[in-house]
Amino acid sequence: MVLASLLIGEGGERLSRFLGHSLAGGVIIGLVTALPETVLVFTALLVGVPQAAYSSIAGANSMLMTLGTGLLGLVYFGLYRRPIAMEGRYSREVNALLAASIVTLIYLLSRPFVSAEAFRFLTGSVLVAVYAYYVLSSYSEATGGGREKVDLLGLTMVVIGGSVAVALSPMFLESLEAASKELGVPYLLLVYFLTPVAAELEEKLSAYVLILKSSNNGSLALYSFVGSKLENASLLLGLVLLFSDTSDALYLAVLALSNLFGVGVLRDGKLTLLESVSGLCLYVIFSWALASYSGTSLP
Repeated sequence: MVLASLLIGEGGERLSRFLGHSLAGGVIIGLVTALPETVLVFTALLVGVPQAAYSSIAGANSMLMTLGTGLLGLVYFGLYRRPIAMEGRYSREVNALLAASIVTLIYLLSRPFVSAEAFRFLTGSVLVAVYAYYVLSSYSEATGGGREKVDLLGLTMVVIGGSVAVALSPMFLESLEAASKELGVPYLLLVYFLTPVAAELEEKLSAYVLILKSSNNGSLALYSFVGSKLENASLLLGLVLLFSDTSDALYLAVLALSNLFGVGVLRDGKLTLLESVSGLCLYVIFSWALASYSGTSLP
């Protein structure tokens, strides 16, 4: 995973010089770093535990959009004594993440009053469309700016790093059920806390590789976080809704609220010290809420 992180971080920095932070960080690095989690989610669907798929998505977004961004902001501030400032048209990420969050909340609030099957399919389709629009608009901006060239070495490094991460991730999910029984911890709660660690280790490390190399990479690191979680909140959640008729309202609520926190962070184009600390506190609150909901006591 450390090797994968170094490859993704270095390759992503090279790609950003030609494609810009939105397409390179938000789309390419975000999609590649989300692949391990995508594998975990569809593995859960294939083995007949769709609840684990929702728990995994919620856990990943909650961890990265609150705890992940919080720690990233604190480390960056400690290194450079200033907040991370987003570059480019970050309003695209804000609008897409906000749209995905609103669609998810509408789905949660309307389920008791609407035909479940038809509404689930419609919601999933809209979420997939949100991600498609985000990718197309990012690509249009990058190519419209005369940056048609692509660093093949950078692209190769990102693909190899992502492949290593994908190959290692499924092994983690297979051991969770046994660990759940042995520790007496509810399976879904274990998925919520632990799958983001396995599926996104390379994503977190690659972001720190970027900011340790240069203060100019803070925006790229944050774009990769947001792009990956936008993929989760729109494309991945949409596909899961299309293929599964089971969901857990509380986990989806945590997913939507974590995304809204991300919207609040991106709204002014900066990740400040206060927002970083707030993210850490919010993750603790979500964790205690889900642990209480499952009847588990946290230390």
